Amino acid sequence: MELYHKQVEESNGFDVDLFPDPHAMGGIIKPMGPLLEDEEWLTVVEECAATALDKYNKDNETSLVLVKVLKANDVIVAGVVYYITFEVKDANGGVDAETRVFQAQVWGTISEGDEVSICRPKKQ
Repeated sequence: MELYHKQVEESNGFDVDLFPDPHAMGGIIKPMGPLLEDEEWLTVVEECAATALDKYNKDNETSLVLVKVLKANDVIVAGVVYYITFEVKDANGGVDAETRVFQAQVWGTISEGDEVSICRPKKQ
């Protein structure tokens, strides 16, 4: 558990490799891993990333577009909080636009919609 808590603290939940208790349901940030191979789950995560990126673009007057989801973690709370790592590129940069890695934390609920807590370039 100590290593898990260290990973959560150092990465804000984005780079958590260990899942301390496979029987725990809520309150534990865990990698989504194979779930992202399922088209429905991948679509949910892509939509959350796109929502976060739309907010980032509005707040920063940029025109970044989602290229692909690299990985995602989630935690079940009153809804699900997704910690998504994804690639973006500038929509105005053409075919050769350089990609950058971003992170977003999005709280997805059925009744309230998606709420973006974080959307930022990944810390190096």
